[in-house]
Amino acid sequence: MRKRAKNTAGKRRSTSVKRRGTLAAILKWVGAATAVLSLVFGVYQLVRTVGDIRAQHRQVVELLKLGKDQQAARDYTAAWASFAKAAKAAQAGGEIAKLLGSLSADQRRTREARENLAMVWAEDVHVPEGKTFSDVVDKLIPVLTRGAEGTTGVREADLLAHIGWANFLRSRDGVLNLAIEEKYREALQIDPANPYAHAMWGHWLIVDGNHLREAKQHFAAAVKSGRERPFVRQYQLAALEWVGEDENKMELIRVCNDMRKDHEPLSQEDRRRILTHTIFLYMEAPRAKLAKILPADEDLATYRWLLRGTDTTQSNYQNFALARLSEAAGDCDTAQRLYVLLLGTTTSSKVREGLERCRQRFPELKPDVELLTELLNDESADVRRQAVEGLGTLLANNDPRLDPKVILPALRDPAASVRDAAADPLASSAPQALPPLIEMLGSADPMEQARAARVVARMGDQGKAAVPALVRVLGGSSSDTQEAAVDALGSIGPDAGPAVAPLTQMLRERPSIDRQKSLIYALGEIGPASAPAVPLIIEALREPRDREGFLNAVAADALGKIGPGARAALPALVAALGSDDGRLITAATGALGNLGADAKAAIPALVQAMAREEPEYKKYQAEAIGQIAQALAVRRDRSSLDVLRAALRAEESAGLGVETIAPLREAVDDLESARPKHAHLVH
Repeated sequence: MRKRAKNTAGKRRSTSVKRRGTLAAILKWVGAATAVLSLVFGVYQLVRTVGDIRAQHRQVVELLKLGKDQQAARDYTAAWASFAKAAKAAQAGGEIAKLLGSLSADQRRTREARENLAMVWAEDVHVPEGKTFSDVVDKLIPVLTRGAEGTTGVREADLLAHIGWANFLRSRDGVLNLAIEEKYREALQIDPANPYAHAMWGHWLIVDGNHLREAKQHFAAAVKSGRERPFVRQYQLAALEWVGEDENKMELIRVCNDMRKDHEPLSQEDRRRILTHTIFLYMEAPRAKLAKILPADEDLATYRWLLRGTDTTQSNYQNFALARLSEAAGDCDTAQRLYVLLLGTTTSSKVREGLERCRQRFPELKPDVELLTELLNDESADVRRQAVEGLGTLLANNDPRLDPKVILPALRDPAASVRDAAADPLASSAPQALPPLIEMLGSADPMEQARAARVVARMGDQGKAAVPALVRVLGGSSSDTQEAAVDALGSIGPDAGPAVAPLTQMLRERPSIDRQKSLIYALGEIGPASAPAVPLIIEALREPRDREGFLNAVAADALGKIGPGARAALPALVAALGSDDGRLITAATGALGNLGADAKAAIPALVQAMAREEPEYKKYQAEAIGQIAQALAVRRDRSSLDVLRAALRAEESAGLGVETIAPLREAVDDLESARPKHAHLVH
């Protein structure tokens, strides 16, 4: 029994050992499996983290590129937002660098991009309506400040200078006690040649008291640095333009001279703006001061450089400055050419002085008339126009060397501006110019006939010798030529009586409304001789189709100018007083006054019209009544006393002035006393 018990105990021990071995093996296997799983999970996490970092890096790169593109397009607000998103993405991807106590490469690039944008935006601030500079720069200053604190050397100086500039912008909003010069000084202590600090400080010195001498030193140092030359010039030119003292304008020219010699770029917009500040070159005193700063040849070269891309024919002042500078540089050939083209401008007195100086220095120069005549063939229409205007000025000054016929070819110029310019001087010299113009009216070319007729039209009654030629032109087939001849005959006036018959015939042929107006106007200007056309003009007075086009008013006015010979128009003119067209009422009123005593029957209608008119227009009817009354008094027509007395009471009730009522009152007094009409009442 013991032996069996012993064996049983041994078996139990053996089984226990086996079980422990099996458990250990299981535990080892579980541990190994766990380790493997941990390793796999760790590797997975690592792969996942690296993938996230790469994705975030790609996002940062894309946002930085987008922001830089927006910055280049000057959409600074959008660029700022893009860089802010890039900074957020860079921060999420910078966990490893954070553990190491540093910034990731993406974070550094993003911060640098934001700092660069802050500097550029501060340099190029444009404030929308209702906003201030502070609205922009207040968000830039923290970025600039953090950047300056996190770097050294040139970069730190650049950022400090821009903080000073941002403070200057805030000062324009009225913010006081800002560090402006202090920041510029701090920047220069770090980087003595820093172009930003020098240029911004120079700008500040000019706009804050115009300390030009000290500012020039800063700008010179900025240029000498060799960095950011376009930026330096931009701020230098802007400051000199800002404060428009003469010394600043001259310094502006000197700076432009340096830029020209150094082949520095200057935009067309900058050139245009600078040229507006160089108008002082027109004046003698500032120009004399400038001559002490720049040699005449350099001054001329710089002015020509600034004028590149500018159409100088549109500016008399620029051309005068160019002529004056050319003269000062000894180029009197060019100066004379420029001067003579300015003879027809408001600068003519100074131009003549310049021409006289040139002739004294170079007696062999061509006569002004000869040079201007040559310029009539220039390829530029503007030059040809100016040449004509110059010849016209010499003609107006009775220059004995000039025959008006010299200008006549300009009437054939293809450019309307040249033809128009020729018309005035030719028209003002009728005795000499009229014979060749009459000859031109006989040309086979309708266009030449029309151009000649338009010049004759400007001569007024001095063109009466052209009436036969103009009448012949009326029979031509060209509508434009006929129209020009009609205008000329109307301009000549009463001396154009021989034209009444053909003009009346043209009116009888029922032309267009516009042609009717021009014909009737011409007949009215010819005056009493146009009486044969009165029936046709009455028809036009009653024409209902063209109230907006003045035909009715033109007809009424013409009837008045024809005078008593148009007495047949009395009923139509009285009817016109009831129109709702103020222009027609005024014209009909004047016409009735011009008819004189023959318009006695119109007095009650004039009184009624006066009652309807506004106060400022009542005097027109009163004046017409006065004219009629005066004519009745001359006739000693006592039968008109009752109607005249009624009109006098109406005028007095209307509150019209004594001078307006006087002609009617005098006529009534004379008729009541039956005395002979005084001479001063006779027309």
